[in-house]
Amino acid sequence: MFVQVNPVKTYRDTIVDVLYIIKEGPPASVGQVVIEGNTKTRDKVIRRELRLFPGDLFRQSLMMRSFREVMQLNYFDNVVPDIRPSGQEGVVDLVFRVTEKEKGTGTFSAGGAFSQIDGFVGTLGLQIPNIFGTGRRVDASLEYGGYKKSTRLALTEPWFMDTPTRVSVSGFWTHQQD
Repeated sequence: MFVQVNPVKTYRDTIVDVLYIIKEGPPASVGQVVIEGNTKTRDKVIRRELRLFPGDLFRQSLMMRSFREVMQLNYFDNVVPDIRPSGQEGVVDLVFRVTEKEKGTGTFSAGGAFSQIDGFVGTLGLQIPNIFGTGRRVDASLEYGGYKKSTRLALTEPWFMDTPTRVSVSGFWTHQQD
């Protein structure tokens, strides 16, 4: 990251020879990790996807992996990683500028069906993948018909107790007449 490039020019008639003397500097370390632009998603949700932390040696591959991990959350239209000098020698600050999706990231569905066995059945569904900016997912569905009624509610926590352990809880109720 910190390198000095000094060109040395030698002139011969109409030819210019340029020799670049490259002096490698010390490895850069990470100062602060700053997240900008998130208006809905909490910092904690983004930070747990990052692979570089304050005090680590800077590695471009880990910064790009962090970029991919945050984009895979699918909560953002764009993520721009940037490197800024921190003011301390050999230290850089990482900045992840995120742009939240303008449209809601959830889905709503409605439908209907008819069969001889069940009669007419109406369905409603709702899925919210980032409820209250916490990264948790909520799924709800409702079926209602002449012979069949059911509801389902599910909650998924992707980082249970701040560890990368996914826990899902779901409950349902079904009533069917013969």
